[in-house]
Amino acid sequence: MRDRTRVLIADDHEIIREGIKAGLAGHPEFEVCGSASDGIQTIEFAKALAPDIVIVDLSMPKLSGMKAAQEIRRINDKIRIIVFTMHGDSEYVLALSQLGISGYVLKECPMSELIFALKAVRRGERYFCAPVQEILTACAAC
Repeated sequence: MRDRTRVLIADDHEIIREGIKAGLAGHPEFEVCGSASDGIQTIEFAKALAPDIVIVDLSMPKLSGMKAAQEIRRINDKIRIIVFTMHGDSEYVLALSQLGISGYVLKECPMSELIFALKAVRRGERYFCAPVQEILTACAAC
């Protein structure tokens, strides 16, 4: 593991990107290597910057975060993806889980939970916030 984990932040709202960046400022193990405001830019930055982790929102202009995540996984499956979104519907959760994302955190969660997810993914683990974990557990029982 590198000393610092390179993170690309992808969200169409600047306040969210800046908030995540500020939240990571106190965690020297993370380095924000870029920030993207749409799905196309997310893919371009993932190719150019080769981050370790991409934090991606699902609702973005030009190309959805789900499509961007699929393309990033196709291009470089070593890049880990954490979905950070307001969309907690089971169809999103299940589709993205099957894609092999490393984490899924809802925007209703506190910043500390996103940081916890980043640290877990940095260690090679997967992390899903409680509401997402409930969906995955319920589906496993189906």
